[in-house]
Amino acid sequence: MQVLDLSGNSFETLPSDHFMRLSLINLQKIYLSRCRLSHINSRAFRGLSNLVDMDLAYNVLREVPTSTFPDCQGLMRLILSGNPRSEERRVGKECRSR
Repeated sequence: MQVLDLSGNSFETLPSDHFMRLSLINLQKIYLSRCRLSHINSRAFRGLSNLVDMDLAYNVLREVPTSTFPDCQGLMRLILSGNPRSEERRVGKECRSR
């Protein structure tokens, strides 16, 4: 599986090693918009070295620390629009917020 679309589902947090435990380490695109996410564990996306596209739009995320994407060196698009981010600068400079 390369694309995972969970948009519109209701869950507040993404736990540590979430995708690794589900053996979804080959994902290239993850869509998690409108899920009511308020917290993402800093290790939630660990092991996702192929990830290039992430949509976290229209959740309730106040911050997304750079440390959230340590293995995502190829991440080209990170969509955070519609979130009440308190510090947009905390998103890594290697990622573009759209």
